[in-house]
Amino acid sequence: MFKKAWLLKIFFIIGFVVNGLSAMTTPPVIRNIVFDIHGVLVDMDYSKAFNPTQEDKVKLATSVAQKIMEQFEITPQGEVMGRLIPIVGGIVGNVLGAVIPVATKDAIQKVEYNPQFNRFFMNWFLGFEPSLQDKEVLSARVFESQRILLDNALDVSLVMVMSRLEDLRKLLIQLKGCDIAMDVLLRDVKSILFEGPVKSVLRRIILFTFDCDAHAKIAEPIEETIYLVQQLRAAGYNVFIISNAAKNIISSYMQKPSLAEVFSLFDPSKIIISGKVGAIKPHPEVYMELIKLFGIKFEESVFLDDDIENVGTSICLGMHGILFNKNDFRRITCELRSLGVCLG
Repeated sequence: MFKKAWLLKIFFIIGFVVNGLSAMTTPPVIRNIVFDIHGVLVDMDYSKAFNPTQEDKVKLATSVAQKIMEQFEITPQGEVMGRLIPIVGGIVGNVLGAVIPVATKDAIQKVEYNPQFNRFFMNWFLGFEPSLQDKEVLSARVFESQRILLDNALDVSLVMVMSRLEDLRKLLIQLKGCDIAMDVLLRDVKSILFEGPVKSVLRRIILFTFDCDAHAKIAEPIEETIYLVQQLRAAGYNVFIISNAAKNIISSYMQKPSLAEVFSLFDPSKIIISGKVGAIKPHPEVYMELIKLFGIKFEESVFLDDDIENVGTSICLGMHGILFNKNDFRRITCELRSLGVCLG
């Protein structure tokens, strides 16, 4: 959060200076508007794909609690289960709470579980053709990635998880009548979670990352942005898309009528997808495709994205970057108008 705040300040200062110098010479003539997809044109309701119901969480917690009792040779009793399940439920809930946002929003471009896995993960996502040896390692990593995610999740939510683990340790000491080291308990809990039903939930999260059809099911157009695109087209502006997405994402989205309407507003040749380029935002290479393919001038272009780092790169390259927030649409239209964009 601290890093993001400083990046925001730096990028806005750069943008202020660049735009200020431009204003001292010639007002910008905007001809091109570039959109991101997710969070700008399309809203993703990840809760429909990932969040287990309360009943699911109770089942998961019950199953894990039973395995913990088996591991520590405790005879199952109603009273014991009644005390154990809320504690275990807190651990399971915090693990899932850490994994879900990591796997959905950040896994593709930011989270580094380990360098080797990240390389194969990115290669598959971006559509590169790995070697046979790479394929074998990639396959093993994808199906074993729950362990990586789980380790990462326990680290991410360590403060929350550790308090629950300490409660669990105290209860087990009381039931067993002997001390249990925290490192032993943490090791056993990790093993139980990885081998138990939580594994299937984590596996579903990982596999969703590569499932374009599943993404289409939980995606809906952001109506305000669609109207904006229609206004821009009517006014004669060139509209483009640059998105960090799998190479087949558009074909999957076009199968859903509400999304097909969105992408029908764009010339297919003007949709730049990272999975086809072989690079992802905020890397400048993706933005440079606009010059390579269409010869546009960055100083005549506005870039809208909901990620501050992506907006920052656009500003550094000479574009007019706008940080998108669907809940602050008035600001966005005001910024566009301040650049001389005609919205009718």
